[in-house]
Amino acid sequence: MLFFASWRWITSLFLVSGSILVCAELYKPENSIKCSDKNQCPQEWPCCSQYGECGAGPVCLGGCNPKYSFDKLSCAPIPAILPPASINFAAKAIKKAISDTAQEKVLKSHGITHFTNYLITKDKKEAAQMLEKYNFVYSGPARMESTTGDIVLSMPRRSSGSLIAASQSFLYGRASVRMRTGRSRGVITAMVLISAVGDEIDYEFLGSQREEVQSNYFSKGELVYTNMQRISLSSDSWANYHDYEIDWNEERIQWIVDGQVARTLRKDETWDKKLQKYKYPHTPMRLEVALWPGGSEKNHPGTIEWAGGLIDWDNAPDMIENGQFTAHLQQMQVVPHHNPFVPVMASCIRKGKKISYAYSSEPGTDFNQNFLEWYCDMVPNVPGWTASGENIPRKEYLAATNWRRELIPVRFDKSFISDIRRLSFTPNGTMLFNTTKNDWLNQKPSSSSASSNWYHINPIWRLMNLIRQLPEIV
Repeated sequence: MLFFASWRWITSLFLVSGSILVCAELYKPENSIKCSDKNQCPQEWPCCSQYGECGAGPVCLGGCNPKYSFDKLSCAPIPAILPPASINFAAKAIKKAISDTAQEKVLKSHGITHFTNYLITKDKKEAAQMLEKYNFVYSGPARMESTTGDIVLSMPRRSSGSLIAASQSFLYGRASVRMRTGRSRGVITAMVLISAVGDEIDYEFLGSQREEVQSNYFSKGELVYTNMQRISLSSDSWANYHDYEIDWNEERIQWIVDGQVARTLRKDETWDKKLQKYKYPHTPMRLEVALWPGGSEKNHPGTIEWAGGLIDWDNAPDMIENGQFTAHLQQMQVVPHHNPFVPVMASCIRKGKKISYAYSSEPGTDFNQNFLEWYCDMVPNVPGWTASGENIPRKEYLAATNWRRELIPVRFDKSFISDIRRLSFTPNGTMLFNTTKNDWLNQKPSSSSASSNWYHINPIWRLMNLIRQLPEIV
């Protein structure tokens, strides 16, 4: 139940080894600066990470949150994956042992690079090659096991663990991971879809409860602890591989375990009567898998209790046998679904061009899917560890960006409905009209003028008026 708050804790994942600490001083302040709705990042550290800390360079890529960054241009545009493309990793045994010094090279050969390297370059050509070559980024101790070809996420004694993430985000799709989780009290394994602005869908595995998994979702970072549901597993998640999938579209989310739908959430179920809006994840997300210490003595007591208690760093079986906790990933895949913006990007996709997106820089932007700026053939490289998205030239965005959707409450006897195809209804029966001005579909606002009896030409009014007259006709 404490997943969302505790997941935000793993910001220190990026600082898990001495070599990375040296790098971190260049893109994060010596003393951590928190960012939130009450505290935006300063200009010198302009980018707010998805974990709520300010920084620059690598922090401005991937999970950079534009809501709490210094400026909405601070975050770099995010590489997107759209159908028919997909990203995949499948383990394949390697014939010979892999030395520690060779691990980085082997990971790169499988399309996996450290997050501090990805798109951090002044060379556009080099950055374009990274977009083509790397489907995943990692932080913390990750390696490839030679006997199985698995990606192994590790958490040595009193460390912050490790994480692997897709390098591209998607708006609706199916993400799947085949893995064995970590074990022991306080050890947490997570499979997460997360957006830059706080939308989230996840599985959370507690190392002391390995025959079940917690499923959850969040909208725009809002903490709602009642969204969590437990899903039973057929066997121990540490001892056995299982397939975990999340299938997400505009109308529903499915959590699928070993090929069976274990939970379904429909968008209608997320309607907030008070705020008159859906609290449903609807911004581009990326796949992340992490191993982290929920039971660290540094955590909030509530997080430690949720994680099953304090980690036994000295006597846990994995610490005695290997000196670290591990999770083993055998397969990862992301297959994007069609979304409303795909048609206008078809030409760009057919030409094999890369597509990126950013959140609108217009004042007052509500950070949702309808205020995304889509770019064709952009290489969103950040020139250095002290730079940010402001250093990236933003050429003209795609026409899909002009799409705006606002659903406004209407009444059949008071409102002019220009097109009944744009009507929808909330769970409580409120009639909503879609005021979309969609230039790429050649839709234009109605030019009808108002008059004292304009509602007589409203098709809804005419229909309801006819219904009223039925008793008289009969």
